[in-house]
Amino acid sequence: MFYLYNAAFPKRESSYDWKDYIPGDKSETLWTSREDYEYLPKIYNPASGFLQNCNSTPFQTTDGMDNPNINFFPEKLGIEKYMTNRSLRAIELFSSDLKISQDDLFKYKFDMEYSKQSAIAKYRDEILEANISQTDPIVNEALKVLKDWDLKTDPNNKGAALAILSTKPYLKNYYEKISDSELVDNFVRAAKLLKRKYGEIDVSWGKVNKMIRGGRSLSLGGGPDIMHSIYGDLKSSGELEAFAGDSYILFATWDKDGNVSSKSVHQYGAATTKKNSPHYSDQSILFANRKLKDVWFEKSDILNNLESKYRPGERDEK
Repeated sequence: MFYLYNAAFPKRESSYDWKDYIPGDKSETLWTSREDYEYLPKIYNPASGFLQNCNSTPFQTTDGMDNPNINFFPEKLGIEKYMTNRSLRAIELFSSDLKISQDDLFKYKFDMEYSKQSAIAKYRDEILEANISQTDPIVNEALKVLKDWDLKTDPNNKGAALAILSTKPYLKNYYEKISDSELVDNFVRAAKLLKRKYGEIDVSWGKVNKMIRGGRSLSLGGGPDIMHSIYGDLKSSGELEAFAGDSYILFATWDKDGNVSSKSVHQYGAATTKKNSPHYSDQSILFANRKLKDVWFEKSDILNNLESKYRPGERDEK
């Protein structure tokens, strides 16, 4: 196994803070070449037995002592230091098992939990610790719902809707300090929205988190920066309509004799641009339920699972 942070680092003058404004009238700030391969963070066959990176720092790519030493890489390179929730959860999940089965890997991919070290967990704690007036019964109810939330985003979860709607504007790849007043204002707005649209603050997450496709409105688990990644736009109905996140997912497995098998799912179907096709949204139910279908490799398997058989030009493809 090999991980390489394969960046093209410009050779920069070390006396400047390259995160700040740099004078443009000095030749020494004009870089014309790149750093050598030795400057690239890398890991080869870590003792932990796994590598991961989910849009986060290369300095926490695995568990244990095999990560690149952050002290060896100067600030002028501009390497990110933050950890996304997906990277935090990947390390938590992979490092907890000495042996990982195929079924374990499927479960890890569709993990629906936020790490206790994640940005949303920190925002949740800051809201609960803020000085919030408790004269409004809706706010009192919302505080209890948020306090009881277990950081999970399964479709039946009773706290995810409030937590995610309260912090949605700030759920980037990293934690960023937000004023208590702004956090509290968003929290109160989210609570009142849920009460108005659903009649309850502890509404099941799947009633809010939706995939709308081909005439279907499907409840989803997952959420922003979750391993089962789902990002939604807030609609006037109070629902979040998924528009980004997980898409085509494929698992490939080799047995001890080298035989390959594979399973996959697409969030919509194979005919993503043809609304009249049965395959415009025929995989959406599988996706919403976090299920996979077989991928056929052998000719005999393909023939046994054909929907139709034709030669190019024999039917109208409009």
